[in-house]
Amino acid sequence: MSQLTPSELIYLNGEQFAGDPRASRRTRLLHSGRVVHLAELVQAALAGALLANVQSGALLLSQREHSRWFGLSKREILSVEPTATPHDWPAGTLEAGLLAAAAQGEVRKESGNLERLIYAWLKTSYDDPFAEVVARIQSGLAVRGLLRVNEERKLLLVVRSYEVPPETLALSRDTRGVTAMLDQFKTSRPHLWPVLLETLKKAVLLRQGLREIDYMDVQKEPPDEA
Repeated sequence: MSQLTPSELIYLNGEQFAGDPRASRRTRLLHSGRVVHLAELVQAALAGALLANVQSGALLLSQREHSRWFGLSKREILSVEPTATPHDWPAGTLEAGLLAAAAQGEVRKESGNLERLIYAWLKTSYDDPFAEVVARIQSGLAVRGLLRVNEERKLLLVVRSYEVPPETLALSRDTRGVTAMLDQFKTSRPHLWPVLLETLKKAVLLRQGLREIDYMDVQKEPPDEA
């Protein structure tokens, strides 16, 4: 059976990486039924996918000054740069998707801006872009047979749901590797960890659909596009 990627391990152990939703958006974990903070789970999963690429040597992550408008506007960004050491992640995983997005011309033109990378990877707007990230994790697992797919026809629609089979639960029990990876980054680059989480959250919010009014204070345009 296929091995789980760091982002999948985070998702399948969501109660370890996301807190109580309080009044925020929430998601119900497939393996336990527990309800957790949706945005925190997505931030952790995206951070895991990104740092797994950094750990493998496929990406470099740095903080740098990015100029716009011929140098008239400057600000600090998190920059992601592909290396000559690619990593063969399973298709459909966050790790594979972010690595591919980092190589896109529109991302490299913006100095590898992480906000632009996530924006490009999501491709379009969604009613709930955080739920879309979770849906992509589930889809990637299902394609590799790591989730059981149930389909039920309701009128003209086919409703799809997922179950976590025992074999996948067994694979997901050991989170020591992914926890150590996150802890190592927090320890070695403590100033960047909160910046990383905030950047990921803001980047996902930039794909918020126009029908939502929860985040009217978020700028609705591509990041750093002159």
